[in-house]
Amino acid sequence: MARVPPAPEDLRELMLGDRARLLAAHERIAAREARDARAGRQRAQWQRQLAQARARYQRRRDSVPRVTYPPELPVCARIDE
Repeated sequence: MARVPPAPEDLRELMLGDRARLLAAHERIAAREARDARAGRQRAQWQRQLAQARARYQRRRDSVPRVTYPPELPVCARIDE
């Protein structure tokens, strides 16, 4: 059996569902590439899916609201506690 190359390190920065799905697809495609030179289309599709998953992860991170406190609130005097 052909050795499957490791997945890209940046798969760790994806949501869990995307990470599992893309890792499994990576392993299937790598195994097929070892047997079949026509697997390039699958690799290109995988790379598109990876880019979409990264964008989805970044949108999720960017959508987390920042916590701010108006300075006139009494709690602001003790915010460091």
